[in-house]
Amino acid sequence: MAINRILVADDEQSIRWVLSKSLTKQGFSIDLAEDGSEARQLAAENHYDLAVIDIKMPGIDGLELLRHFQEKQPGLLVLS
Repeated sequence: MAINRILVADDEQSIRWVLSKSLTKQGFSIDLAEDGSEARQLAAENHYDLAVIDIKMPGIDGLELLRHFQEKQPGLLVLS
């Protein structure tokens, strides 16, 4: 399976920035979410090959987001 488009969800701006710069430099298309709610919305509107999610986020945390992806998008690879 080729990975082209990645969703990064983390409440820390510096982490999002570093991952975005690094992954974009490697040729991946990256979308960023600052919390679980934004990540769920982006995932509902777009197709992702991989989601990189922080476990501890305000509101919808990474574990709840992981359960959501397992239910709604079972083929999505998730790193947490």
